[in-house]
Amino acid sequence: TKIATSFQHKGFINYFGMQRFGKYHDTADVGIAVLKGNFELAIEIIMRPKGEDYEEEERQKQQKEEEQQSKKEEEDKYGGGGKGCGGGRKRQYDRYNQMKVGNARIRWSKRFGEILLINKDDNNKEDASTEKNNKDNEEKLKEAERKCAREILPQLGRFMVCEVSILSYLSRKPRDYKGAFGCIAKNLRLMFLHSYQSLLWNKAASYRMKKRIAEGETDGMD
Repeated sequence: TKIATSFQHKGFINYFGMQRFGKYHDTADVGIAVLKGNFELAIEIIMRPKGEDYEEEERQKQQKEEEQQSKKEEEDKYGGGGKGCGGGRKRQYDRYNQMKVGNARIRWSKRFGEILLINKDDNNKEDASTEKNNKDNEEKLKEAERKCAREILPQLGRFMVCEVSILSYLSRKPRDYKGAFGCIAKNLRLMFLHSYQSLLWNKAASYRMKKRIAEGETDGMD
């Protein structure tokens, strides 16, 4: 009752919730990159490994050994028939899928290997030889990206709609990041922009409240 009365007379700060900013809190970062016209960065943010992916990479060797040992013990106990689809098997399956996705993201982040990424601004004066080398290098980058996209696409989960759309496009037209972003469904593309809009709202709301508190206006809201 006390809280309800406070809301009635003083109001509350109407923030957008954390779900607006995605599971990994980087949805607004994609929106910012898009507004700046940096579609390459936008795609990298969507596709890059998340914190849990790096942790998974460190645990994979140990996990593989444990799974092999568990499988051997299960076969010895049940004669190769397994225990059926119980809760433990479901968790094991989910963990396996998570590992596949983590591997795919890490593989994508390393897709260019040791191929040199040339910044166009670094070559203000290009002779014919430099231009040819840059062109050859770009073809190597495209081929590496095309190959990687085709290899990791089957490893993504069925609900990873953005990532699947991106890789499907880049497997055909590598290095065309603007086109890849355009292949994402419209409602999902807008989600990134709305996330940044929500971030601005939250920051503006916090600024307004801090200013009012500093000015001594703590009773009620407009």
